[in-house]
Formats: sequence, structure tokens, C-alpha cells
Amino acid sequence: MRYMNSAAKFLSRGVHVAEAAVLYHAEAEWAGEEYELFQKPGRNLMEHQMDYDIVTEDMLMEIISDGIENHLTEDGFDINGVSFSVLVLPHRTYIDDALEEFVIKAGMTGIKIIQIKGCPEKKIDNEEVSEEFSKYVTVVSDYHELYRNIPRKAFDVCGGNKYLRSYAMKDVEKLHTMWFNESVDEKISFRIKPLDAGFNRVIHYDPWNEKKEIWGMAVEGFRVELEPGEAVFFDFYKDKNEKEYPLLRKMTYRQKLDISWKLFSKGVTEDSFEPFRILQPGEYPGLNGIAYNPTFAGAYRYCGNFSWHENLEKECVLHIPEASDCVKVILNDKELGWIAGFPGKIDLTGKLLEGENRLILEVRTTLVWTRKDGASTHLQVPATGITGEPYIGVYEFEYI
Repeated sequence: MRYMNSAAKFLSRGVHVAEAAVLYHAEAEWAGEEYELFQKPGRNLMEHQMDYDIVTEDMLMEIISDGIENHLTEDGFDINGVSFSVLVLPHRTYIDDALEEFVIKAGMTGIKIIQIKGCPEKKIDNEEVSEEFSKYVTVVSDYHELYRNIPRKAFDVCGGNKYLRSYAMKDVEKLHTMWFNESVDEKISFRIKPLDAGFNRVIHYDPWNEKKEIWGMAVEGFRVELEPGEAVFFDFYKDKNEKEYPLLRKMTYRQKLDISWKLFSKGVTEDSFEPFRILQPGEYPGLNGIAYNPTFAGAYRYCGNFSWHENLEKECVLHIPEASDCVKVILNDKELGWIAGFPGKIDLTGKLLEGENRLILEVRTTLVWTRKDGASTHLQVPATGITGEPYIGVYEFEYI
């Protein structure tokens, strides 16, 4: 909950940066004939790291009532304080008088309107659509053309793919952004380049631990690597300070925890941990499998020792590729915190000892396995326990 609160606070500053307003065309669904879901253009924009808001015809008619000229901005028009470059109209066979009126009046003021897959054929009352309607819309034949007809508002992205999601808020001083890799198995490497050339610094915000790191930014943009399912939060801002800041963090050493684990378990109604079994190096089974304990709910403790002989002053990070549901990390009898959401990681810098180290990974499970009600028995939940081999990475920095 603390993570959610911190992330929500971070993304609540400023005004939402959205390239497009996508019309929620509810009338098209009951008017009949051919139409397409309004989610389709939204998906296309998100797959190209562009954002949008859903707007209704009622909102558009309010703009007419207020006077369209009062809603014009430097790069388009605004609704409720959010500025949009274009209005996107999903494909439909029928429209009503209100939308026809808005398109014609807004088009006359220069507002860009994109119509997907051809103009509507008729109005809901079966009257012909005015010829002026087609004069004020840009028709794109498919969704591959959509994002190419919409200018970016906040940043360019090099190396992004269909699984990369972005969200941005902007205030007077900073551009607040969140980046998320929606893929479950593909790592994404990309660069972010703000369109405002004055942004030369990046703050990496960690909502889990409420920590911040300041980074520099190369001319070609800020480089980011996201593991499957990973999300990061960045502030971009302008800084006249000539101090050197790190440009890039690189892993220079990786040590797998190829060790034997003593496994203990404690059910939700039990008072203490009891020996469960010993796992051999490289053995990371799903503990709710048929060979283990399918109905268990509680906590498992993975206890093991490993040797460490690397530079203790460098940044060291424990990575856990797969686990469910969350993991408490205890190193040399000191609790370091929790990891939730995997792949996950936790900082070990300054906490490792030269030589022998004792590590406890306490995995808390979901209650689904004991409830067995009509809903929980059909939930798609991952295997219980640690199912990917942990490793420790050593990192060094490159400076501008």
C-alpha cells in the first residue's frame, strides 16, 4: 500500500500529457451497422508510447457552448485543463447531429480531427452526412497510420516496442513520467529524449523505498533497460549546475546464488517455522505443485549461505527473477525490506560481508490456495515460492 500511495502521489503532480482525445462513441454501438471499439486507437497509441484521454460528446458540446475559441491552445485544444493535439474518431457507420456540428465548427477553427477507416455514411435519423464533415477530418485507413499523424508532445522514444507503456504529467518545472514493460518475458532497452532540449537531468524515484537518484542525460537521450514486468519513475528537469552526474549504470559482475537452500514453512495458523525440505543448487520448484503442498497458505523461508569476495564498496543488488507473492530479505540477521512484483531487486550495498554471508528469503503466499471458493479456484495465480534463481549484480557508473 505504501508503494501505491507513493506512486500515486508522484503521478498526481501537474497536468496529464496526452497527445490525443479519443471519442467514446457509445451511440455507434446501439445505432447498428459497422463500428469499431474506441479502445483500438487507444491501444495503438500506447504501443507507440503516446497517451490519450477518453472524451464524450457531452464534453464536446460543452466546448461549443463555451465558445471553441476559448478552448484553443498553442498545439490544439483543451478539455478540463488538458491540452490535446488531435481528436480521434473511431470508425462507425452512423453519427448524430451533435458530433457532426462539433466536427464542422471545430474544423473551421483549425482543430485537427482524425477519422479512422472512412467517414460515417449516414446520421442516426438516416439523413445524409453533410459534405462539410469530410472537409474537416483527416482520414487514416488503418491504425498503423494513426500514430504517424499525431505529433508527440513530451518526448521521443528510440527502441520502444509494443510492450512499453508510458505515462507523463507536467508542471512548470518538471516532466514526471512512469515507464512500464508490459511483457512477461521480453527485456526492453530504449532511450528517452524530452522534446524540451532544456531538460538535462533525470531524477530516478523509487516508490518502494522512497529514495531518489540524480542522473545526467546524454545528447542522444536517457538510456533505460526494463526487465519483464518492471516499472520505473523518472522526473526530467532543467539544471544549470555543472556538477557531474552518472550517465549510465552498468553491471560489471554477476554472481548466481548457486547454493543449497534449507527450506522451512509456517502456515497462517502456526506459531513457528518448521523444516520442510532441502533444495539442491539450481532447484526452484513451484511449492504449490502436486509433489509439494497444493493447499498451503503462509510463509516459506529459504535459508542459505554464500561466499562474497568482490569489492564491498561498489553498488551491489540482489535480483530475484521470479517469486510469489512477496519476499522479505534478511541478510546476516538484518532485515533489508520486502520485494513485491517480479522480477524484483533490493539494494545490498554496504551490507555484504567479506567471506561468508547468511541469507534468508521469506516468501509469503496468497490465501487463494486455502479458500477454494468459486472465485479463487479459477484465478490465474503463479506458482508459490521462488521459481527463478536469484543472483547478485555489481554495478559501476559512467559519468558525463
